[in-house]
Amino acid sequence: MMWPALVLYLLIHSSEGRNVTLVKFQTDGVASMESMLDAGVGRIPSLTQVTVCLHFRLLHGGKRVPVVSYVVQGFDNELLIGLSWNEHSLYVECCRDMVVEDLPLVVTLYTWQHLCVALDLIDGTLTYVFNGELNKKEQIIDQSKMRGGKRVQMEGGGRLTIGQELESLEGDFDITQAMDGEIADYKFYNVILTPEEMVSFTTCRKGPSVSSNTPLLTLNNGLLELKGPTTKSNISEYEICKKMTSYLILIPKKEEFEGSVTTCEKLKGTLALPKNAEDNVNIVDKFQHFSSHCEDSFLSLFWAGAKGNVSTGQWVQLTDGEPIPWHNFSGSSSPVRAQHQCITVFGRNTRYFWDETPCSGFTTSCPLCNFTSRPLLRLRGLCQSTWFDRELYLNDYENERPKVDGALHSRVVWDNTSWVMVSRRHQGLKAVMYADTSDTFPIGLRKWTISGDKCAQRQVELLLTLCSKEEFTCKDGTCIHRDKICNSYNDCLDHSDELNCEVIKVPRGYSEDNFPPSFTNDPLSIYFLINITSIRIFDLTSFTIAIDAIWHTKWNDSRLTFTNLQTNYQTNKARQWQRVWMPMLQVTDGTKSLVKKGQRAGVLYVIRRTEPLLDDEQMINEDHRYSGDNNTLMHQQQDTLEFKCHCDLRLYPFDTQRCYLVFRVQDLTHTRGALLKVELELSNQYRYYLANVFLPSFMLSLVCCLTFCFDLDDFTDRIMVTLTSMLVLAGFFAQTSQSNPKTSYLKLIDVWYLVLICEVFGIIVALVYVENLRLGPQNHRTTKIAPYSAPTANTRHKDISAPGPNTGHKDTPPRSNTGHTGKLVVVNRFLVGAFLCTSIIILICFCVIGMNAINDCGGVLVPWRNYIQ
Repeated sequence: MMWPALVLYLLIHSSEGRNVTLVKFQTDGVASMESMLDAGVGRIPSLTQVTVCLHFRLLHGGKRVPVVSYVVQGFDNELLIGLSWNEHSLYVECCRDMVVEDLPLVVTLYTWQHLCVALDLIDGTLTYVFNGELNKKEQIIDQSKMRGGKRVQMEGGGRLTIGQELESLEGDFDITQAMDGEIADYKFYNVILTPEEMVSFTTCRKGPSVSSNTPLLTLNNGLLELKGPTTKSNISEYEICKKMTSYLILIPKKEEFEGSVTTCEKLKGTLALPKNAEDNVNIVDKFQHFSSHCEDSFLSLFWAGAKGNVSTGQWVQLTDGEPIPWHNFSGSSSPVRAQHQCITVFGRNTRYFWDETPCSGFTTSCPLCNFTSRPLLRLRGLCQSTWFDRELYLNDYENERPKVDGALHSRVVWDNTSWVMVSRRHQGLKAVMYADTSDTFPIGLRKWTISGDKCAQRQVELLLTLCSKEEFTCKDGTCIHRDKICNSYNDCLDHSDELNCEVIKVPRGYSEDNFPPSFTNDPLSIYFLINITSIRIFDLTSFTIAIDAIWHTKWNDSRLTFTNLQTNYQTNKARQWQRVWMPMLQVTDGTKSLVKKGQRAGVLYVIRRTEPLLDDEQMINEDHRYSGDNNTLMHQQQDTLEFKCHCDLRLYPFDTQRCYLVFRVQDLTHTRGALLKVELELSNQYRYYLANVFLPSFMLSLVCCLTFCFDLDDFTDRIMVTLTSMLVLAGFFAQTSQSNPKTSYLKLIDVWYLVLICEVFGIIVALVYVENLRLGPQNHRTTKIAPYSAPTANTRHKDISAPGPNTGHKDTPPRSNTGHTGKLVVVNRFLVGAFLCTSIIILICFCVIGMNAINDCGGVLVPWRNYIQ
């Protein structure tokens, strides 16, 4: 199997295309202003058309890294074409600032990219093609700077360099604008190439000769002199133009299979798996020099990214679970066994074979991690003015360990004793990492000793992380999503995601005794909400009320910063809120006396109202930060408030009482804030009294009125019913008075009873009066009695009632009572109507008074309600 693989490898490499010239700048690893290509002075004529084409690969970024820098006497930047990595732009300047363009262009480090720029000063157009994408801009010449209709052109006779930006003919270079990277097949034309020719160059479709025009400058015509640490070599077009789909890093540390998988996952990669014979040979050859670090007694070089499925008997890829497309076992195939479910790849001395091995135990090998692009790392914890790079890339090796290169100038390398962070630009800048063992990798939270930096920090903790901006880095370097921070679950193996979960960050110099500053003339805004959950005590006898209330106090404090805020404020509970200024509320009642409060602990929350601030890489923790200006603190307090209330009970039980609670912030004067007054409006439940007091007592009064309808001669029943009603009414009055509040004045309910009692008393007097009228005529009547004599014959037929002739007197006939009885009936009927009308009038009067009282309450028939003023 080995010879066909080698033959295929040789055939592929023999067809990689023509070689082109490559120039590499800054070859000694130290930033230098002497590394460049220099065309000298006087070789460039005056031009009205310029085209520059090149392939380039930047190893470090910079501001306006020049691919062309041309100056003339007395004016710099007569032609400047520069790449701005950090600003993602292509900068073109020409002809004494008559052309100044800043065009969008995203440059990727460590990747070959292809660019053509055509500047036509005759038509006033600028055309550029980047990686095959054509862009054109017209009317690029600033007409206000043209002089007397003179033709716009790039003046000749100046000096041209590549890799350094000229500020004058003598140089005056800037180290921050030096190119650190490689260029290949560089061409400078004094004509305009067609769009088709530029697209062809940037897509590598026609090889090196994209135009029949002869370039004015190339890397091979002898007009560009190499200066400083700069080298020239050849490279195939295939290497320049091939698409990089993966990037491999071997970690020279022997581990079991699961440990290797975890190591690659920490680096945001996966275990690599050769896809074909060529890939297998290339990978083994590339990392063969690590054999002394990785090979064990079985001579395995690295773990393959595949695992055996015992149930199906297939070898499957770790990335998608699909069967592997190709293998290189020593036999035609290798069965999956329960004891041998992993694969190791041998070195070239063992003919690049694969072997099925146990995943743990005595078998160890190095993890070979595959990436779709070079892993980007971020450095957190340094001050704003630090010289160290904050963006770094896992790139290549140094001293047989992976190297981390900064985007601009710094790098993290192993110096055979420890991990150090140094700079190719600042020679005295250095940081040394403390490590427990020599195998400790610098990713994660580590302690460093810094020297030569602008920051005052010396011994600090720094976080070097591969996690994205939407992830959180555990101390060991693994990544979890930010939503899993402070969720009461330990998602990090080291539990670091639940360690720093305080939502309030108190800065140095903060004093909880001082009010939050106000940047306007308005008073401090404190929002207050009270929710009365129940009335615990309502004692009208002592005018004491006790309520259970929950109140929320809200304010903003611009001095604070909040972290890890969730949309549900109840999850944003502050743990150490005693360090934060809070409005201490004093509560007084309508008597201006302090309200008695229960001693219950409050809770402080933070209400998220805005999106998080921009990430601050000076902070080690990758928290979403929120400004105290726009996000609100809320203190929630639950207490029982016992206070006094002045009650006016004249309309009791149709009364409405208004009680007041005044909240003010302790030590807050009227010039800095306003007081808060809460009014409680309490309406009596009068329905109870209607059913249990007014209706029965009114019915008793009606019963007394109805006694006038009894028989006029039945005085006993009439008076007894009335007296009994009087006694019952008096008993109701006494019983009701015991449960009613005691006052020094009469209440409406007292007046009701007194009126009814007076009415019943009047009925009793009227009944006695009627009885006296009935008995009046009988008290003045005289009855004469004569002796009885037997009747004779002569008198037998006479009326015995007629007076006899021998009686000597004349009997008076009985007086008739018809007139007296009629008068008595009239009086009785009058009294019935009078007292019924009196009862109705009394009822109407009290109904009117009660309804007016209810209307004054707003018609709300509830026990209480509260107002916030």
